[in-house]
Amino acid sequence: MLDKTEADDRMLAVLWYSPWCKACRAVMPGIRTLAKHHPDVQFVQVPVLPENANLHQGLDVPSVPYLHLYTSEDPRLVEERKMTRKRLSGFKKVLLDYEKGNCSLEQIVTGDDGIERVVWSASDPYQPRRNSAIGIHPTRRNLQEPTTGGMESVATP
Repeated sequence: MLDKTEADDRMLAVLWYSPWCKACRAVMPGIRTLAKHHPDVQFVQVPVLPENANLHQGLDVPSVPYLHLYTSEDPRLVEERKMTRKRLSGFKKVLLDYEKGNCSLEQIVTGDDGIERVVWSASDPYQPRRNSAIGIHPTRRNLQEPTTGGMESVATP
């Protein structure tokens, strides 16, 4: 499969799912829509069944629905994430970044202590955002806030 993708010069998105999984069925329409809008990505659905347990266990698929993304230039795994309906927009952003060949940055305003700081971040697009009064990403800690031991924290997923 990866050899064919390399010849086609397309990325490969592998969605691991189970036929009985409610979350898998919920994410399928969004995956089909992404496939229509991203012809440079080949989408493949692989069922997680007892018959192919060696495959999904060998590739460390911890749960379903789960997604692997491979690039055509170097057919190695470049992204792997739990996939849900809420995370589809984040995956769309990742696809756009790979198609453009760069990573987009976001401006995050921090300031729990009353001092506003602007931080540029390539935040995890798979984390759903919640609204916040001062625009702080709720899943990230203040990047300039000292933590225990005087060390600065980096992004906390």
